[in-house]
Amino acid sequence: MPQAYSKNSTILPGAEPGFHPEKSAISSRRTVLTAALALSASAAVAPLVAADADPDAELVALAERVRRVHAAELEAYEHLSECEDRFEVIRPERPEAFDWRPTDAGLVGYVKTAEGRCICTEDDIEKLRGRRFLSWDFSGTEEERMRLGLPHPEDRTSTKPVLGFEHLFIARPDDRRQHRAAELIQALDQYQAQTDAAAEQTGLDVANEAHDALCYEQRQLCERMLDLKPKTLRGIQALATALVDGRWSGEIEEFPTANVEDRMIATIIRSLASGSLVA
Repeated sequence: MPQAYSKNSTILPGAEPGFHPEKSAISSRRTVLTAALALSASAAVAPLVAADADPDAELVALAERVRRVHAAELEAYEHLSECEDRFEVIRPERPEAFDWRPTDAGLVGYVKTAEGRCICTEDDIEKLRGRRFLSWDFSGTEEERMRLGLPHPEDRTSTKPVLGFEHLFIARPDDRRQHRAAELIQALDQYQAQTDAAAEQTGLDVANEAHDALCYEQRQLCERMLDLKPKTLRGIQALATALVDGRWSGEIEEFPTANVEDRMIATIIRSLASGSLVA
């Protein structure tokens, strides 16, 4: 899944895909699956209840809601992907002012793009806002300069006050760094405005919000199911159905190298989710 644009994040070309709620390797699910088996075992030994009581009716209803919401989330994701594709077509290029220079060392950091450009990081540029940059001239004697280990003035190396000897340093505005900071901030503001306009034009912001809302609703429904705790085999099946069909898109991934324990857990969960077991 391509990473969704966010006004609060930076996306570089070739970035790794973001979160996708479909599935992951079964070995990483061992905790979840083992917990489900523990619940199944406890339900098996619970006292029998009258058939019409149906203590797990809410769990069954919630499982169906999880499945429906998950289907809607997949459709929303497809729409989101289409919006992302349109956004990438009209997305503005990063301005040349973002190109990192050796004189930017100590001012902002950089990241390297797939094309090999060294781009000043937007987070670092944000931190430049409101800052006042100073340079320091050493006013002490040559003997004091050597004793403090300061570079010779002809080296043009920046100097900072030494603790305990601040009286030997005179502050003056650092026009070069101040100008560079202003250049980067102006370029960032223009770039962000263009990026936000592109996201609005392609419907990306709305699609992002809709997809996030459905993912959140799924999590809330599953949290409610865990709070209820199944009391019968039917409840356990509902929980397994919500997990497999509603969270893993109907698939339990198995690897050739899976050990016996993982394969047994997968078989049990698959059987529970299929509803083929007889109470």
